[in-house]
Formats: sequence, C-alpha cells, structure tokens
Amino acid sequence: MKAEKKENLTERQKYIAILTRNRQLTKVNLIILGSGLLLTLGGFEEYGSIIVWVGIVIFVFTLFSNLAAKRMLRNLGK
Repeated sequence: MKAEKKENLTERQKYIAILTRNRQLTKVNLIILGSGLLLTLGGFEEYGSIIVWVGIVIFVFTLFSNLAAKRMLRNLGK
C-alpha cells in the first residue's frame, strides 16, 4: 500500500510539473503572438504571419498538453 501511494504521489508531481511548465510556455507564447501581430501591422506581413502561425501551433500544443495532464490528475485522484 505504501509503495502504491508513493508511486501515485510521484505521478501527481510529474503532471503538476507539466502544468507549471505549460503556464510558463503560455506567457512566452503571448510574447510570440504579440510580436507576430506587431510585425504584421508594421508592414512585415511575410515575417509576421510566420511568427503568428508558430504561436498558434505552440498554443494548440499547450492546450492539448494541459487537457491531458488535467485528465490524468483527475484519474489519479479517483
């Protein structure tokens, strides 16, 4: 029982670390999206649109990673 509880705790810590990392990644992603939008508005549409698309891809990855980590945390709690 004790080993199972310890294993459960390490799994929870792993998923909590993923959620923490994703929060930091979201902050960086806002900077990426903002710079892409500024470049697009500044007349550098070619570079700005590429940076915006990179920001969108990072956002989608972060979104699905958060959903998966929260689902696994919920399943560990049961």
